[in-house]
Amino acid sequence: MEQRTSMELEQELPLTATSNHEESLAENADHEGPQSPTRNSQLQQPHSPNFLPVSSSSTIHSRLFSLANFLLTTNEGIRISSTLIVSVIVLYFVHASISVFASGKESGAQPYDFNAHRILAKRVITIFGVESSGTTFLYQTLSKATNASVVIPDLAARAGDEVEIQHISQPWGMYGYSTGGYSTIDVVPPLGCASFFDKRVESVASEKCKEETGLDPGREYPLRFFVNITSHVEWYRTMGVDCTAIIMTRDYSAHLEGKRKHIIRPFLWKRVATAEDKYGTELLVEAMNALDGSVSPGGLKQLVMVSYETLMFLKADYLRNIYRQLGIDSTYIPTFHDGNAKHFRGGK
Repeated sequence: MEQRTSMELEQELPLTATSNHEESLAENADHEGPQSPTRNSQLQQPHSPNFLPVSSSSTIHSRLFSLANFLLTTNEGIRISSTLIVSVIVLYFVHASISVFASGKESGAQPYDFNAHRILAKRVITIFGVESSGTTFLYQTLSKATNASVVIPDLAARAGDEVEIQHISQPWGMYGYSTGGYSTIDVVPPLGCASFFDKRVESVASEKCKEETGLDPGREYPLRFFVNITSHVEWYRTMGVDCTAIIMTRDYSAHLEGKRKHIIRPFLWKRVATAEDKYGTELLVEAMNALDGSVSPGGLKQLVMVSYETLMFLKADYLRNIYRQLGIDSTYIPTFHDGNAKHFRGGK
């Protein structure tokens, strides 16, 4: 038999001990089940400089899995997750509504010293129309044609004491959930008396408002409202102001498609649009019947009808005709972009 040195035997002993220790751990693991500590957890020393903690990402994944399991498999979890989903959807459409409401509009207001001017301008031109009927384009065009400075974007512009250009859709304001019952105001107040709710600008108010007009500059207006066009024109006339209401119309299908992008409740948008358009149209027709043919104290028409399609077709010639009816002396001609093209001509 081959003789081995004592040194060789000593080198084999630790390996044998280690092997026996591993077998012992394996037997213990079989008896204790899957929750028994692993070999590494027993052998590693917590204070060893080579000790590494359990990965934090594994802990996070485990907790996320437990949370998902709770939200999807328990009654309480399903209720919570359903509420969260609905809330996210509502917030998304609110954000989309505000984004569309603000996109493509005038970017900012210019400072205006109300103390240096009268609250009531000599001339007021107010553009009305159901939403997405081209009223914003006409408002911006008339503002530039009269050299009026924008004070409240997309709402009012002013050229000193001479003229004020107002723009009000029917209805005006933030979109809601109900399909009716909106408030109707009698007059769009002049600048210096306006406190309309608008996220893009601060409210404008003046101490001179009540003294000159009798209106309360601190009045709180509804978040969304209609305007009685007839009473609006009559109020300015009693105040000695030449006031003209412009009623702008557009193809109903194009208008409806434009309005659809604004409404927060996508599944009920037609119901909302139909209810609002019905009442808004009634106000337009009422004003058309009451004001057609009437003239202001300055001899100007109190009602001017404008067709969006005709404006896009005849362009500058039609716009000059609008200028004449409004008593505007201007050579300003904007760039025309037909918003109906994407609906009826494949976007060309």
